[in-house]
Amino acid sequence: MTNKPPIFLETPINKQDLWGIADTESIEHHIHIWLLDEQTQNKTTQELIRQLQALHYSFSLFKGSDELNNSPKEIEPKVLLIKLTQSLTSKSAAELQVIYSVVQEYNCPIFIITPDDDFQSRLCATRLGIKEYCLDSLNSNQLTKRISDIIEYRYSAETRVLFIGDDPGIAKKHITPLENVGITVATLDNPAAITETLLEFKPELVLIESQVDSYSGSDIAGVIRQYGRWNQLPIVYLSPLSTVAQQDQSVFTGSDGILIEPISDESLISAIYERIYLSRRLNSAINKDSLTGLLNQSSIKEAGKTTMMSMRRNQGTTTYAMLDIDNFKAVNDTYGHSSGDAVLTALARLLKSRLRHTDSIGRYGGDEFLIILSNCGDDNARNIFDDIRQLFCNLPFHHMGKKFTCTISVGLTRTSEQSLDSAELIDIADNALYIAKQSGRNQIAQISSTDIPTCINAPIPLLA
Repeated sequence: MTNKPPIFLETPINKQDLWGIADTESIEHHIHIWLLDEQTQNKTTQELIRQLQALHYSFSLFKGSDELNNSPKEIEPKVLLIKLTQSLTSKSAAELQVIYSVVQEYNCPIFIITPDDDFQSRLCATRLGIKEYCLDSLNSNQLTKRISDIIEYRYSAETRVLFIGDDPGIAKKHITPLENVGITVATLDNPAAITETLLEFKPELVLIESQVDSYSGSDIAGVIRQYGRWNQLPIVYLSPLSTVAQQDQSVFTGSDGILIEPISDESLISAIYERIYLSRRLNSAINKDSLTGLLNQSSIKEAGKTTMMSMRRNQGTTTYAMLDIDNFKAVNDTYGHSSGDAVLTALARLLKSRLRHTDSIGRYGGDEFLIILSNCGDDNARNIFDDIRQLFCNLPFHHMGKKFTCTISVGLTRTSEQSLDSAELIDIADNALYIAKQSGRNQIAQISSTDIPTCINAPIPLLA
């Protein structure tokens, strides 16, 4: 077999790779939510809608299943919320059939929001095909986070699959249906190039033929598992039934499952999505900050190392931004820690909504955030973070009838130098942040290897 380089299939430009207010809003406006609720004027419902709309999700409201069935639906839902005022177990068979029909009709995450937290109610929801079960005792912040988390798992990231195999016919047969539903696929017929391919392509799942030239699937999976960063990467084998029946099961070790061929396109797509969504949720629990949903400190540091490795291979540039909330202790002392948490969460959502999905965003500690961007020019980076700074300082927060606002300071550094490592860039960005603080807060300071520190500021009072 010839040692061919990995093939990266061409895909259209994704709007999530673009910056700018208009582009970002168009990305998030494509998330359309349907809410089925008999009490649409309920205070809790209205607050939930307000918070989700603040994330640029659009809404259609329906007071009942009849209204839903009879209304013109120009936009299909990406999420369906069904808010109940009575228990599922108290509903008639006909009423349950209506809910079941709605669940079956729409291929999207469906939430039941209900007052009941008992086994029979949860079992009923499961039998109706509903996976997301929320109690209406959750406050609007908790519900918003639960819903936005599911949206992130399902829609915000590009779904990337690496197919490893040396039969072009089999590859095309399985790649085509995946690409038809928007999954980005790269193919590799030379397992010896697996390390470079994983680093460059960053797949969320690896699909391997049971035999690739002289290598078994378990050979390839074993090599992948030797690297700590890919210990949790889902690996799935494709194998004919005859092979599964005849082979010792040890040849399938190291995988997260076996897909038996022949397999329908629908079953293949469903199996791939299920494993990727589960992996995203598990990775979120391990790698993300529970309050903000951003990467935790260890994960953002690891992301920095990976970004720098990619920069060196591709002769690119990397920008590090260290950001924190000005006088955050005063917010906690004056308005309480729950208000402080609301401020942190709002900033996290703003960062996610204004940056590319390929950028790494982490909560570095307390009220400090670290953002790592690839191939972003100096002026572009300053403009992006100045936009974020101005938007954040105009966000109103409320506590016991009092309104207040907060500001942020940002330290930036950008490099294309091969000699610097991620830890050094974090220190430089942190020094730039210190300069922004010492210069009066609510501004951006930048340090590079060639420039003296520069600041962008527009002083605004911390509390209003």
